[in-house]
Amino acid sequence: MTGRRERKKHLTRQALLQAAIVLFSNRGFDGTRIEDITERVDLAKGAFYNYFDSKETLLAELIIQGITILEQDHFSALDSASPLDGLVQCYCAFLDHHPEYLGLINQARGLLTHGRGGNPRLREAMGDLLRRVASRLAPSDQTQRWTEDESIDMAALLAGSVTGYRSFRLAVGFSPATPVSHQAIVAGLSRMMDEVRRRRETGAPS
Repeated sequence: MTGRRERKKHLTRQALLQAAIVLFSNRGFDGTRIEDITERVDLAKGAFYNYFDSKETLLAELIIQGITILEQDHFSALDSASPLDGLVQCYCAFLDHHPEYLGLINQARGLLTHGRGGNPRLREAMGDLLRRVASRLAPSDQTQRWTEDESIDMAALLAGSVTGYRSFRLAVGFSPATPVSHQAIVAGLSRMMDEVRRRRETGAPS
């Protein structure tokens, strides 16, 4: 009986997450009420809190799911010698195959940067996304490892460039991306790395 209850609870939790993906994509985070999510899975509103303590925590769990997909289905094909082009292509492919995460990531970022960043779980999830990207930016030469701040800065440039660019294009009705934009993002990252190296060599502040 305990095993059956746990399976049922797991299935209900997944149903709530899937309902939230659809509703957040169609109505936006602010336009979706908790009762909208629970009604979609035929659950009483109060039962929501058996699974998540807030709508923000639910969004954090969706971001964490996206990170798992990014790692398992895309980054797993990379190795330490993979060029920047491959890393950017993997991140773009993640959004191509799972476009709902473009909206979810942008909504989470908006919540955390407009005076509503009080949910530590959501901030932790977005930080983990950047750290996962940053871990793939480490140079193969161990003596040239970036500092944590440098890696996060580069990861923010990559993720922000890809998601921001695509959001603007989609907002005005264009396709998600073009080959020239992909190359521009790679060139921007490469230039940033060169600048970090130059500042290290000259002792200039980063």
